[in-house]
Amino acid sequence: MTIRLFTKRILLLLFLMTVTGIFLSASAQKHKSFQTNGRMINVDSFNREIAKMMKEVGVPALSLAVIENNKVVFHNTYGVRKKGDKKKADNRTAFDAGSLSKSYLVFAVYQLVDQGKLDLDKPLYQYLKYDRLEYDPRYKLITARMVLSHSSGIENWQFQNDPLKLEIISDPGTKLVYSGEGYNYLAKVVESILHQPYEIYIRDLVLNVLQLNNSYLKFIKQKHHLFHKESPWNYAVGHGLDSKPIVKKNYAVSPASGNHITAEDYAKLIIGIFDTTHLSVARIKDLEQPIARVNNSSTFYGPGFEVADIDGDLVIEHGGDNDGFKNQMFYSVAKKRGYVFLSNSDRGRLMMKKLCDMTVQMNIEPYLNAEFYLTDMYPSNASDLLRIYDEEGVEAMYAALDKLKKNGTVGATTLDVVSFYLKWYYGGDNRVTQKLLEDNIALYPDSSLSYVLLGRHLRDLGKPDSALLHLKKAQEMHFSAWSIDGDISDCETKLVDFNRRKSLMVRINEKEQTTVPADNYNLMSGVVSIASTDEGGGRCLAYIEADDWMEYRIDVRDSGNYSMTLRVASLPGGGQVELRIEDTLLTTMNIETTKGWQNWVSKTTAIRLPAGSHTLRLYARVGGFKLNWLKFAKQSI
Repeated sequence: MTIRLFTKRILLLLFLMTVTGIFLSASAQKHKSFQTNGRMINVDSFNREIAKMMKEVGVPALSLAVIENNKVVFHNTYGVRKKGDKKKADNRTAFDAGSLSKSYLVFAVYQLVDQGKLDLDKPLYQYLKYDRLEYDPRYKLITARMVLSHSSGIENWQFQNDPLKLEIISDPGTKLVYSGEGYNYLAKVVESILHQPYEIYIRDLVLNVLQLNNSYLKFIKQKHHLFHKESPWNYAVGHGLDSKPIVKKNYAVSPASGNHITAEDYAKLIIGIFDTTHLSVARIKDLEQPIARVNNSSTFYGPGFEVADIDGDLVIEHGGDNDGFKNQMFYSVAKKRGYVFLSNSDRGRLMMKKLCDMTVQMNIEPYLNAEFYLTDMYPSNASDLLRIYDEEGVEAMYAALDKLKKNGTVGATTLDVVSFYLKWYYGGDNRVTQKLLEDNIALYPDSSLSYVLLGRHLRDLGKPDSALLHLKKAQEMHFSAWSIDGDISDCETKLVDFNRRKSLMVRINEKEQTTVPADNYNLMSGVVSIASTDEGGGRCLAYIEADDWMEYRIDVRDSGNYSMTLRVASLPGGGQVELRIEDTLLTTMNIETTKGWQNWVSKTTAIRLPAGSHTLRLYARVGGFKLNWLKFAKQSI
């Protein structure tokens, strides 16, 4: 085949795919109305309201599906795949599913239970030994039911605690510990039973059975990936709460969080799980059982979904949360009604309540109340303040907040919600977070939640003394949304360490090199100490973001020129750190990416140190790196 002929065929195929996509998107909206919960909804006015909400919240794209009597009665995709881009999202645009991916495995697992190939209550190690957990004898207690209900005790992701090993952080079967790692283990167990990789058995047991033609398990690296039916080519790009694009592609499967889907496909999956066509009534009853309570709320994790008895109606829920994507599903088992939405923005969940009101009008308040940051949703002051922060900056947000204060229209949880989003989705805006929580306590002195959030925030900043005061205040106020005993105990432990660090001193002289473990700071703000993967082990400082800092008391015997070396690792794009003695800037160091969190390099700069006792501060002007140690050496004349 000549190159010219091949090119013509490629162009023809692209044209046909584009036309087909346009046709499918248009045909999905050929009906002028749809019915749900006894109401007839006009599609044109419905779509206009959706577009208005997306603009005001700041969500570039949304995929939505409505289930009525176990049928998808409406689905549509709105917006653009990437902010500022002209490529419109359509009904074949795949969104990062986040944890909604787990439901694909749930459907496969329950088919195996019906076939007698898997026992939900048989310890998983009896099917497949797991090297990553064999060091802890408790892993032999873990069952599929525990994994499915997030009560296995396995941490969510290994990197969150000790990056060198996967940990069981609570006794299996005792309480809720959300765990993506647990689902990935269960997926491997299924592989061992079926003697097939995840990609094959999910295709055979789920995608083909339910005809989920717009669900993908990973991206594929190949030159002509556009024509590979197992790799998404029409996909939405994620956006942070600051509306900046987050481009990530998983080239390896992750059963717990790595699928790419449409709302219509996920709605079909939910119908397939609960309509008794593919699973027995006994299996569906299994899925409805409450096992692990969510905080101290009326909602529980069952073996596959969150479940709650709401006004005599069993409502199940599942969310999906990856950076730049926020997704949600609610479904009434008895009424066979529900809705699914996928959004390519960290702001997506702010639309959850409004979307429910516009469609199925289910009572989802118990789920919202179980997570405090879902209590102030669009249309709300919280969503308005976040939009202003994004579009106009922090001072404009403060000005808008001042007007709300004067009008007396700041809700009891408004600033709690805003502070939560700023802390966790903006990469840690510590000063603004603290101010908002302090403002909320001034406005609502009886708000025990604000005391808890501020206590946790101060603990994360390395201020366990202040944190403990706020947490104990909340305890005195009988805070009951969840247990804070662990937070108080953690602060008490950290306070002992905090007092120990006051006496640490680094002595520097001209005769020898001095190496200081980064973890031997006197004070810090915002960083976390974790096990080091560098040579020699020990502990390093991680999660260093902009405005974080560490202070070290140094005793310099001889003034003069010194070389200072930082041992660093960085993945995203490097960072920048200022070195200061008291208020005097010594130098600024750029930290280039080391292309991996485990790739450690030494970065050296020259500084001049005055004799005497001083406080050396390392201030992260740009975050995104880890620090293992500091080294000082007198320079030769």
